[in-house]
Amino acid sequence: MAHFFIDEGQTAQSMAPAAAISLSTGGTRRLGLWGARVGSELLVAESADDTIVYVARDPFGRSIPVYSVDMNGHLRGIPVIARHEGSAEIIARLGSNNSTWARIAVTVTGSASATGRLTVKLHDRRLSGLLPRSTATQRTVETSENISTTQTILNVAAAARELAREPSGMRMGLEVYCHGLEFSALHRPMNRDANWLERLYLRAFGEDGQGGAGLLLGADLVTNRNVMTVGFERWAGLFELITLYACGPAYIEPGVRGLGNPGDGWALCTAIARQTRTPIKASSATQVYSIDLTSGELNFGDWEGTVYTINP
Repeated sequence: MAHFFIDEGQTAQSMAPAAAISLSTGGTRRLGLWGARVGSELLVAESADDTIVYVARDPFGRSIPVYSVDMNGHLRGIPVIARHEGSAEIIARLGSNNSTWARIAVTVTGSASATGRLTVKLHDRRLSGLLPRSTATQRTVETSENISTTQTILNVAAAARELAREPSGMRMGLEVYCHGLEFSALHRPMNRDANWLERLYLRAFGEDGQGGAGLLLGADLVTNRNVMTVGFERWAGLFELITLYACGPAYIEPGVRGLGNPGDGWALCTAIARQTRTPIKASSATQVYSIDLTSGELNFGDWEGTVYTINP
């Protein structure tokens, strides 16, 4: 079987092998590799000089490509990022003996400054729906009731540092998708009969509360009781903005003030902002989102209520 690079989405029958490509600094391109397998072993794509052109990897150092169903022929989804002006090669190697099976020359031109944006997206699986897979400029991190909140924070930090290896000058933001501990959200159509959610809310807040009690983020949740001890300082300096796509995290229960009392969501968001040294964007209202019936991806849509930016 032949082994060569092509543009993603093409096939060996519709497009000749690519010997060389060009990119502008900060630009991205997705390549494919025809002939992904040698015997029982998959080829691994890597850059000969990742200071010039970078093959994106996940937070654990693995390349991100998605393989075809039959695992033969077309290897799809190799995200390539141009970092600095110069020339380098993308090489497909066989891991067992480090032999080269395919190569493509890459020329990077243009200004050394990048104007794009990098994003880490954190999703607690208890919020229905999926987020897009990791790409060259985005990392998706999943958490659940089986992963501690502290470990969740560490996983996000690892993803951010890996993403920061990509073109210099690109700003990075964090988007958090999870349930907010807000009573009115318990009875939305998609959450009806979610007794687990009600139990968590009551545990964190009590029977008389309305909102502002925290976030369902990892096994420990994030509440006024633990917000200063779960490790948010690990995010300090990594992001320019943290957006909380959740129900009512900035809500202040009437008559409640200060982090020492459940229900002051502003104080809780401020505590996160100060530890991370990053502004927090959040709403005081219940949020409504939808799920794409084809892809299963969640769509947050427009904000409900007043949206605040809470500075450190």
